[in-house]
Amino acid sequence: MPRPTALLLAVLLAAPGCDYLPYFGIDDIHEELIVAARRGDVARIESIARSGVDLDQPYVHSNNGWTPLQTAIGRQRVDAVRVLLEWGASPDATHGSNKPPLLMARETANQAIVNLLINAGATPTDAFAETPATRAPSRP
Repeated sequence: MPRPTALLLAVLLAAPGCDYLPYFGIDDIHEELIVAARRGDVARIESIARSGVDLDQPYVHSNNGWTPLQTAIGRQRVDAVRVLLEWGASPDATHGSNKPPLLMARETANQAIVNLLINAGATPTDAFAETPATRAPSRP
């Protein structure tokens, strides 16, 4: 039986749920930041943040266009969320019609992430992504 090639091995390691593939072949700093957020690689997030990159820029080459913070929330990477916020990521940054980070965190029911976002000044939203101030009071 032939041995798998390096490319096949890379494809297998890049499968969903596998966080062991190093940052191989990534030539875009924003892509690298998204990958680090997805993996919860706090050291790499900090290294990229030190370079002065825009932490709120969505990754346009993905299907969802999430920001690094939204990516970390989607994967429930609490430490990555904390580090992104500490380095200045906006707790409200979103792109297009994506849900705000706080609403995403509430939907995942991860209270630690919800608390981080609220403490960072995220705008409270309800299930319909409205702020309390925009809802009219109900009257009989």
